[in-house]
Amino acid sequence: MAFPIHFNPENGWFGDPMPMWHEGVWHLYYTKSVPGKAAPWGHVSTTDFRDFTEHPDPFPDGGPGTPISTGCIVYGEGTFHAFFTGTDEERRPFMYHTVSEDGIYFPPATDIIFRWDPDLYQDDSWRDPAVVFDPEAKLWRMFFCGKGAEINGDCFDGGVGCASSPDLYHWTLEKPLAIHGIGRFLECPDVFFEKDWNLIYYWHETRFRHSESLNGEWKRYPVLSPDRFNFMAARQAFDGVRRILVGWIQRKSENGELIWGGSMLIPRELRIGEKGPETRFIRELCGMFPNKIPYTLKTTDNRWETEGDRLRCECPTGGSMLKFSDLPERYLIRFGLSLTGESSNFSLIVGATAVWCNDIEKGYQIIFDIPDRMIRVRRHYLWDQRGDIDSIPFEPEAVNEVTLVYDAAAPGGAILEMELNGKLTLTSRLTEGCAGALALTMQDGTAELTGFGIFGEE
Repeated sequence: MAFPIHFNPENGWFGDPMPMWHEGVWHLYYTKSVPGKAAPWGHVSTTDFRDFTEHPDPFPDGGPGTPISTGCIVYGEGTFHAFFTGTDEERRPFMYHTVSEDGIYFPPATDIIFRWDPDLYQDDSWRDPAVVFDPEAKLWRMFFCGKGAEINGDCFDGGVGCASSPDLYHWTLEKPLAIHGIGRFLECPDVFFEKDWNLIYYWHETRFRHSESLNGEWKRYPVLSPDRFNFMAARQAFDGVRRILVGWIQRKSENGELIWGGSMLIPRELRIGEKGPETRFIRELCGMFPNKIPYTLKTTDNRWETEGDRLRCECPTGGSMLKFSDLPERYLIRFGLSLTGESSNFSLIVGATAVWCNDIEKGYQIIFDIPDRMIRVRRHYLWDQRGDIDSIPFEPEAVNEVTLVYDAAAPGGAILEMELNGKLTLTSRLTEGCAGALALTMQDGTAELTGFGIFGEE
């Protein structure tokens, strides 16, 4: 079956991902939001991000010894190991462990590897374990959501729980890592080594820190989060060549509010650059949109020049709009963008509807604003301009390479994802998004788009 853009399972919604790679296969485990159940896990796998297999839930029966929140699965000692938290009769947390020969079905856990230690930890936050191998110490390391016993109510001295094991079966609980300048504890931690030790965690957005040593000071990168808001609780897996980062986005409720459980977002390739983490869409994405879509154009003036895949608008004062014919519910746009003019303001409007008086009444704008050096996502209304939904920085002096995916067919509300220069991405759930026309606007400057193309699925 073709790998779906913005996957969610048939019988629930996609939540916190737990990716791993083993012998040529990417396994994407995830917490599943299912009515009446306490976050069971789902599982899909792929070898090429073109075709995928949806497996039965790895813990299908629920009940004691099965996950109730995010955990992890690793391969070691010749088998698949699952780790997750549970509670006893007094609701005190402990860490579970169980094994599987094939990584498809896991029996309920009977192995409690360690319990809450009040001398080291407070007892209301244990969850989200991630296990990695430390080749220098030749130990398995576990990192989990947990705050130290000395941290009080509102102290901004967050913690990540720690434990170590020589064999994945016998564990020693250790003192938590201190992450200064953060709230009481961090959610969905993940750790990997590239240049330094790198910590991924969720705190309103997927963020990164780094340290020369696991016991050292964890510092912020200049780029704290390459994916900004809405790329939730991401974790990574590594196949020896590239590191794939998987995250998710909330869905909208019937009254338009964003709620827990939603869709898997386009996986990213993650690397550590000069300023910290950089993400770009997996290179397989363009293969998922192989068909170039023909379109017709309409403009109300002669300021737009179009020649093949090149579009240019010179508009030193005032504004001009270029409209495209209606597009499919899901498409990809790719182009290079050069802007000139100190006050230039260029935008795309997706899901554009109700063209009236040569204008567009509704849609969503992606605004490239030179004065503020920001790209913004904003709901567009003809009579009622709204504030920003999201934003990322950009460098207007450079030719910016842009890839944008608009998915009006996504369950739970339309999804917009954009990649900028192979380093930053942006994701938004457009709660009123719909299929419709595309428009480009230019104000107070000159825009030149090269290599412009709109692509659809097979």
